[in-house]
Amino acid sequence: MPFPLGETAALLTSLLWALSSTMFTVGTRRHSPQAVNRIRLVLALFLLFLTVTLFYGSPLPPGGRRVWFFLGLSGVVGLAIGDSFLFYSYRRIGPRVSMLLMSLVPVVTTTVAWVLMGESIRILKLMAIGITLLGVVMVVSERGDGDSPFRLSGVGIALGVGAMLGQAAGLLLAKVVLDEGYPTLPATYIR
Repeated sequence: MPFPLGETAALLTSLLWALSSTMFTVGTRRHSPQAVNRIRLVLALFLLFLTVTLFYGSPLPPGGRRVWFFLGLSGVVGLAIGDSFLFYSYRRIGPRVSMLLMSLVPVVTTTVAWVLMGESIRILKLMAIGITLLGVVMVVSERGDGDSPFRLSGVGIALGVGAMLGQAAGLLLAKVVLDEGYPTLPATYIR
């Protein structure tokens, strides 16, 4: 039986997402969410600089004005603004509900791409959207146990929704260029 590479990668990704949201929550309780986001972006930029230089032989990825415009705008909307909302929501409502709201990013992205970009949605995707929405409603509407240091609040939920919308908008802006075949590594670096 071959090694289940895809399944292993999916599980490791889930683990890293859980760990990173928890660590960012700890960081935002000790420092301002803006500072944590800036440090994360600077560290990511440095690592991507090294990776792009290694793979492409130049620290400046290829691409014309259109590529730089859409990916740059995608980075501002998704990574600078959207993730700032996310880090503030970590501080207010905690990683569990914040990441739950972020699970709606694919729902919003798919719906907007269907409405504005003419993409098709198959029945299986519609079912997945329905299940995701049901799960989010169930978790957000349940009563807490009282032991959590986080409380659901209108401001916290609004911050989480702002993060979700920022991430979805950033992905849709990047999609304009990625759908034309632009490579994902330099696209991530430009963002």
